[in-house]
Amino acid sequence: MNSKNRLALDLLRDYANKKQEKRNVIRNLLMQANTSPNYKKLDARERELIFLIASKESHNEDATELNLKLNKLKEIKNKVLMSLGINPQDLELKYDCEQCKDTGIVHNEYCTCFKNKLAQLALKDSGLDKNNLPSLKDFNTNIAENEEQKKELTSYRNLLQILSINFQF
Repeated sequence: MNSKNRLALDLLRDYANKKQEKRNVIRNLLMQANTSPNYKKLDARERELIFLIASKESHNEDATELNLKLNKLKEIKNKVLMSLGINPQDLELKYDCEQCKDTGIVHNEYCTCFKNKLAQLALKDSGLDKNNLPSLKDFNTNIAENEEQKKELTSYRNLLQILSINFQF
């Protein structure tokens, strides 16, 4: 396995591990919340209301009253969580990258966040010091022998600038 594939595989594992760590934190908070009989009762009632709302809506019946009850129940449930020292927002999975949902992959391709981290890892793995690498300010279009070559070099420099903005290290 080449170095780039190894780095990509390691990074995908890191993404999966970090996501699992976040899920574990949420699971532990839910376990703590479920030690409260009041929370358990409210949670069971919430599930029941969600089922009833889905049932009514599937039969094209009005579920407005049930939705109001559900919203009030959620408010009460949040207050119970707060009394247990749990912020209700901490029970929601928060992603570092909304585009890929912290998987590193979008539509069977690597996400931009993944590509950037992979590039950073590849640079670090190479042993090169990014501060000593040539930059676009070192790019000299004066080496062109004629105007056509100068236009090509200028176009190339512009392309490199665009790429450097999109894939900053």
